[in-house]
Amino acid sequence: MIKLTPYENRNHFVETYVQDKFVKIQKKYNKMEEKDKEYLKCLFPEAFSGNTLDKKFFSDLLSINLFDVIKKYASVKEYFEIAFFSSLDIRNICRDKSEKEAESIREGYYCRFKTECNNFGKYIIPDYARKHIGIREIDKYICQSAENFDKFQNYIRKTVIEARRIRKSKIRYGILKDIFSYKTMLDASDRNGIVKNLNLVACPYCNRAYISSFEDKWSEEEERTSADVDHFFPKKAFVLFSLSLYNFIPCCKVCNSLFKGDKNMDILYPYTDAYESQAIFSLVDNEQVLEARDVYGWSKGKKIDIAGVDIEDSARAAQIEREIQLFRIREVYQVHNEFAERLLYSKNVLGPRTKKEILECINKGLKDEQLQMAEFDRFFYGVDIDNIAQETKRTPLAKLIIDILK
Repeated sequence: MIKLTPYENRNHFVETYVQDKFVKIQKKYNKMEEKDKEYLKCLFPEAFSGNTLDKKFFSDLLSINLFDVIKKYASVKEYFEIAFFSSLDIRNICRDKSEKEAESIREGYYCRFKTECNNFGKYIIPDYARKHIGIREIDKYICQSAENFDKFQNYIRKTVIEARRIRKSKIRYGILKDIFSYKTMLDASDRNGIVKNLNLVACPYCNRAYISSFEDKWSEEEERTSADVDHFFPKKAFVLFSLSLYNFIPCCKVCNSLFKGDKNMDILYPYTDAYESQAIFSLVDNEQVLEARDVYGWSKGKKIDIAGVDIEDSARAAQIEREIQLFRIREVYQVHNEFAERLLYSKNVLGPRTKKEILECINKGLKDEQLQMAEFDRFFYGVDIDNIAQETKRTPLAKLIIDILK
C-alpha cells in the first residue's frame, strides 16, 4: 500500500550494520571446509576477490535495493529467479480463477522461470522430466494442474534451494545457511534501527496500525519496537537475502503474523512501488449504486471497498489485487465503515461553508499569521489531503481519509 523511503546514503546506521554483518559473515565463511568455500565461489563468483570475500558485493547485498543487486550480479539474478519460482504460493495466486485462467497463470510463471534460468539452471527441467514424465510432455505436464506445479516446485526446493550435496555441474544453494543466519546475526538493536531509520509511524501494508520504537524501562533492552520486521522475500526460501536491509519491512503484527507470514504471492515491492493512487477506497452498497444522498453524506449502512482504477497493465492490476487480498484490506476495513460515513458527512454537510465560517472566526483580529484553508483542512480532517505519500507513512487510516474526501 505504501511506498517506503530508501535509507540515506552513507547513513551511520547502514554503515555500522554492513560492517557488523560482513565481519560475522567472514567468520562463518572462515569456518567452512575448503571444498565448501570452492563450491560457494562457483555459485557466486562475483562475491569473491581472488580467494577472499569481496566486501563490495556483500555491502551491495546488505544495503542497496534488492532489484538493483539482482540487476548488477548475474549469479544473484539466477538465484533469485529459482527461489522466486519455487516459493510462489501458486494456489492462492490462482484462487477464484477458472481452470483455464489458472493454467494460463501457471504457464506464465513457468515460462519466466524457464527463460531466466536457461543459462545456469537449464538442467533442472530435464532432470525432473527423466524422473517423472517424458521430455516432450514436461512443459504441459507441469502447468496443467496445481498439483503438478506444486510437485515441480517442491522438487526444486529439495534438490536446488535446500540441497547441500556438492556437485560442480549442478546448482545447490543449501550451503548458504552456513554463512547467513538471521536468528544469530540480527539482534534487537538492528530491528530498532531499521524501524527508526525508515521513519515509519504507520504500518505500510495496511495503514491501520501504529508502529514505533521506544525506551523500555521494564525490559533489559534499552530500546524496543512495537513493529514486526517482515522479510518481504521469505527468509526460508531466500536465504541469501535474509540479512539484507532492503528485504526488511517494518509492519504491524497482524499483517506479518496473521496474514503474510512466509507467503510469496508476487505483490508490489514497497521500496520501489506501491498502489497508493491506483487503488481507491470508497463507500458502496451491495448493488454498487450511487444515489444523491450518498453524494451529500446522508447515507447509512454503506461498506468500505477498495478497487484498482485506471490500470492499463493487467499484470500490475493482478499484483495490486493480490496484495489487497493477502492483507485482507477489504475485510479488516469494515470496522471503519461508520468512521468513513462520518468523514463524508463532514465534507459534504459541514463543509465547506462551516469550515469557512470557523476559519473566519479563528482569523478574526489576526493580521500577520492568519490560518490558511489548507492548514485548516489538516486540523479539520486530521491529514493533509494533498500529500498522501507523506501522510500514509505517519498517520494510520490516512489513505482511507484522503480517498473518501477526494
